Amino acid sequence: MKAHRLLISALLLTASQLSMADGANIIRSYAPIAGGPAKPQDQYDFSFTGNTLDAGQVGIPYQFDMNSLVAWTHEGKQTPEYPELAWESQGLPLGLSMSSSGLISGTPSLAGSVTVTANASAQSKAHSGDFGIVIAKPIYASCKAIKNAAPEATSGVYTITVAGRDLAAYCDMSTDGGGWTLVGRGAPYAPGQWNSSRADLALTTNPSPTSSVSFKFADATINAINKSVFKVVSTGYANVRYWKGSCSYNQMAQPAGDCAISYSNADWQNPRGNGLSVGGGLGDNRLSVANDGMFIVTALPTYPSSGWLGGAGTTSVFAGNAVAGTVIGLAIWVR
Repeated sequence: MKAHRLLISALLLTASQLSMADGANIIRSYAPIAGGPAKPQDQYDFSFTGNTLDAGQVGIPYQFDMNSLVAWTHEGKQTPEYPELAWESQGLPLGLSMSSSGLISGTPSLAGSVTVTANASAQSKAHSGDFGIVIAKPIYASCKAIKNAAPEATSGVYTITVAGRDLAAYCDMSTDGGGWTLVGRGAPYAPGQWNSSRADLALTTNPSPTSSVSFKFADATINAINKSVFKVVSTGYANVRYWKGSCSYNQMAQPAGDCAISYSNADWQNPRGNGLSVGGGLGDNRLSVANDGMFIVTALPTYPSSGWLGGAGTTSVFAGNAVAGTVIGLAIWVR
């Protein structure tokens, strides 16, 4: 038995020596050693690439994805799959909220510059940052635009923006369907140089259709307002007449053609005026309705101090400060 064991050992030793001597490849596999070094794992981290969010505007729906400001880094995989971030925030503008996935949405209700603190986390990583957002004031080009945006709005003074200018305008939000912008007020016995220029006349921060002071937007401003209808309301010699919004307002010119015709309502019924000397013209020189209870004239060369006058189209009663008569006032509206 002992001889056999010696023979086997000798054979094994000879085979090993031959293998090494012949240069044969010897491949060995080792099992993991308990407690030994672990294989490197994929490591992730992220940072913020900016600190400013898109600007918003009061009354306009807003969305911004906070993930668009995130940059990832990694070690390990060449094509890593990043985990989803969980988000929280503080200090968002009124009307906005942020989902746990980082989407800011809503409709801002207050203008101003706000700093938002946002926290993002994924697995063992978490970062916090401060982000600026500007919510611009609402821009309304007319009282009609305000009425469309806020049907519950009440009559009063609002800020409208026309041709890049911010203007205080009185808005009638209830009469005749609402949404009317007051562009001119002729107060009784207060012509206020109405006939002197096409520029702004005595604009005030507190305009009113019953003001004791006369005022008017410049012709260019009135024409720049997006509108479908003009309306003139007179008091003293009371009447209400309508002109088509496609007409242009011209303080110093007598209208002609279709713009010399006025109507009893915005459905264009009961037309009056024929474009002649006493027509229904939409121009201060002949804001008039022949034989229909209103005849308003301003900038009349023969009566430069009267401001405007009103009558039935044949016999006029003056409202200026030079001639006594029925006290006439007027308001010019657009919508």
